[in-house]
Amino acid sequence: MIPGRYVLYVCLVLVGALLACGCASAPGEVVTGTVVHVDIEGGFYGIIGVDGTKYLPLNLDPAFAVDGMRVRFTYVPEDLATIQMWGAPITVTWIEEAAGEGAPESLSDGTWELASLRNATGTEIRVLAGTRITAEFGEDGSMAGSGGCNHYGTEYAAGGEGLSGDLSLGPVYATEMYCISPEGVMEQESIYLGMLSSVRTFRIEGGILRLSDGDGRILLIFLKV
Repeated sequence: MIPGRYVLYVCLVLVGALLACGCASAPGEVVTGTVVHVDIEGGFYGIIGVDGTKYLPLNLDPAFAVDGMRVRFTYVPEDLATIQMWGAPITVTWIEEAAGEGAPESLSDGTWELASLRNATGTEIRVLAGTRITAEFGEDGSMAGSGGCNHYGTEYAAGGEGLSGDLSLGPVYATEMYCISPEGVMEQESIYLGMLSSVRTFRIEGGILRLSDGDGRILLIFLKV
């Protein structure tokens, strides 16, 4: 056996040994996201990536089942249907807490994307697939974003110490486009914009922003993106 082939043979043996013992790196890129508790189908934990992608981990370690925890993880996608009908099913292959990584320090720290809203009875309503509702709070007291179809804006006044406090929003203006897809997008936008006038307080925990009314009922839940 010539030296070149011998070296190749040794390398193949070593790689095979690594794979056999499970020492090879887990496939897939590292994803950063926020763990969220979803109040449907009895309640479960999911992860929403910084790009808004929803992941449904089938094997989430209980130590990471903490609403608002910032995590970094790798995964393998699973091609199956789940009763939750939320997010993409995955098997987590590696995970760690990413506390403080990109954690917002105030309302004006970046863009917020709506994850869910709650109606008058307190029932959580998920944002329609294929739509994005966003909010950006400027340091000049302006608030703007997308309602899922139209762009909107208003003014706000916040009190407190950065991560929680009183919040009041002024009259909302919006463009007047009409979107037909996906079905229900205009109704969703109307509900969202209408709820803004009821907001009285805010609280930021991890990468989650919760806006509540004067009675402390959570109306809107956003994720930092």
